[in-house]
Amino acid sequence: MKQCAFRKAASVAIGNNWSGTENQRRSHGLTNRNAAGTFSEQRWGLTAMLKQLGETFARASAEYAGTHRIERDRDWFILKMQEELGELTQIWNKLTGRGRPTGQSEAELHRALSDETADLLGHVLLFAEENNIDLAAAIERKWKFRPARATPP
Repeated sequence: MKQCAFRKAASVAIGNNWSGTENQRRSHGLTNRNAAGTFSEQRWGLTAMLKQLGETFARASAEYAGTHRIERDRDWFILKMQEELGELTQIWNKLTGRGRPTGQSEAELHRALSDETADLLGHVLLFAEENNIDLAAAIERKWKFRPARATPP
């Protein structure tokens, strides 16, 4: 099973969202307390998390592409999303008895399902980043809810 830099990027980005000093959280748009200690109207929560995840995945992807001499043109982003969806589907088929058995335990298959889901998420975020898509706005528009704002500290 391949090991991907995207999984590391996701765990680092998610971890950074909920840890660190107030200044670090503020610099990532994760608090709406400004430098003077008063609360501003800064949008944060899911919006900031998606932005930070997208940027973190983009750095990891660029590093991976550079290391392996992969040219990432505009088509690469959507083709990689499709590739990862195929890998996720393959694991799902194995887990649900629709794919050929490979000797993996149910726990191993579930871990692979988690890993491939992380890869797909990474590539969705990369696609959005590459195409200047505001995912938070799209979620609000398509799913009919506003991305949550956390309560200020």
